[in-house]
Amino acid sequence: MKQPGEHVQRVERADDRVVGRSERLVAWTASLAFVLVSLLSRAGVAKYRFSFLFLVPILWAVYGLRRRLLIRPLHFALFALALLLHDLGAFGAYSWSVIGLQFDWCVHFLFGLVGALIVARALEAQVGARGFGLGLLVVLVITGIGGVHEIIEAASTRYLGKDLGMLYIGADNPYDTQEDLLANVLGACAALALRRVRPR
Repeated sequence: MKQPGEHVQRVERADDRVVGRSERLVAWTASLAFVLVSLLSRAGVAKYRFSFLFLVPILWAVYGLRRRLLIRPLHFALFALALLLHDLGAFGAYSWSVIGLQFDWCVHFLFGLVGALIVARALEAQVGARGFGLGLLVVLVITGIGGVHEIIEAASTRYLGKDLGMLYIGADNPYDTQEDLLANVLGACAALALRRVRPR
């Protein structure tokens, strides 16, 4: 005789398999895209020739942590998209503008938005953070992650030089790092506002 919850458990397991397949598809597709960008970047910006060596492990690390951090499939896909948009710098994307905004700002805003959605969900579930405390923690975590990223960019330029390093150095914009961090914070704030409008 079937137990009352047996059918529900079977449906949930089937849903988990479908979600798992979709997440793997996103991870493999994005990984292939990173490799292709690195191969094609030989005709573009030199510093992106080996970007896949960093981006692929980052993507799969997040994939591996997706259950522990309770990452939604949509958030994982948006994270992969943000990495891919960042990688378009291989073709000079950071000189583009999107609706009058620098491409760089848009990418950092997206990272802040997606990162905050992931961090907020994880903190809410694992730590029980709520309300203003949750919002403050999310903004601080995203700012911290953004700061570490900027430090890594600076270190890459310090040791690899301007041609291969990731930090933008130009007299036309001496505040690139600060603008990147501001875009991260604004993205995080937008994510928190979005969660208020659609908490689920």
